[in-house]
Amino acid sequence: MGWWQPFGSLGISYRQDVEGLKAQCEIARHSYPIREAWQGRCEKRQHGAGWEASALGRRATAEKDWTYDASHKWGDTNPRNLFNWNYGAAFDRVSNDTISSSNSFTFDDETVYLKGWHIHAPADHSVDGIKSRAELHLVHADATGTERAVLAIRMDPGTSDSPFVAQFVSAINDTSPDVTKVPNFDSTNRVPVQTMDVSLALKEVGNFKNYWTYNGGLTSPPCREGIRFFVAGKVMMVGMKQMQEILQISAFSTRAEQMIWMHEVNV
Repeated sequence: MGWWQPFGSLGISYRQDVEGLKAQCEIARHSYPIREAWQGRCEKRQHGAGWEASALGRRATAEKDWTYDASHKWGDTNPRNLFNWNYGAAFDRVSNDTISSSNSFTFDDETVYLKGWHIHAPADHSVDGIKSRAELHLVHADATGTERAVLAIRMDPGTSDSPFVAQFVSAINDTSPDVTKVPNFDSTNRVPVQTMDVSLALKEVGNFKNYWTYNGGLTSPPCREGIRFFVAGKVMMVGMKQMQEILQISAFSTRAEQMIWMHEVNV
C-alpha cells in the first residue's frame, strides 16, 4: 500500500501508487470531509440553490437507536488500548472477535458497533468556514469488523474540563495515577485500558440531538466508500490545558474539504 499523508488538493499525496489506489481515491464519489454550511440551527433544512444552502438538515432520530447509556468495562474478553495513530490520541479493541458486544447504535435498519476512536487536529469538518481545534471520530463497524459509520464531534477549548477527555488527558502538570496518558505521536506504545465511558462524549454534545449526515468514505487507500458520517451540531468544549495536551501529542491530520458529489447529504 502506498505511503500517504493527509495533504494536497485531494487530501492525499503518495510516494508510491500501488495497484491504482491513487486513481481510486481521485474518482471517489463519497470522499470526506465536506463543508457544513451552518445557517441557523442544523436541524433546519434549507432548500435554496447550491450546497451552501441545502447542506443542512437533520436525519430522522427515529432511525437511530442509541445504546451508549452505560460505561462498558473492558476486561480480558474485550481488551482495549490507548495509543497514538501517529497523528493524535486513539483507542481501539485488540480484535474484532467480540465487536458485537461493544457500544452500538442503529441507522437505516443496520446496527453498527464501536470499533474505536481517534482525534484529528485541527478538525476535519468546518461550519461557516470555521474549523474547530480538533475533532473526535467514533468509528463504528458491522459484526464482521468492516467500518460502516463515524460519529464526528468537533472539539474546542472552553472554561471547564471535559469528563470524556479527562479519562485519557489531564492537566499538563497533573501526575494523577488515575489518568492513563496517551503516548506521543512519535511513539508506537500501546497502553492497555480496562474502562472507557464513551457515553460521556455523546452526552457532552447533547447525544447528537442535532447533526448533519452524509455518505462518506475512508481518507486513506483503498479509499473505500459507503461510510455514513454523522457530524454533531454541538461542539464538545474541553479544558484549556486539556486542549493543550491534545495538541501536544498530535500532528497535523486534517484533510482538504471535498466537493459534494454523491454524498446524500441529510437524506
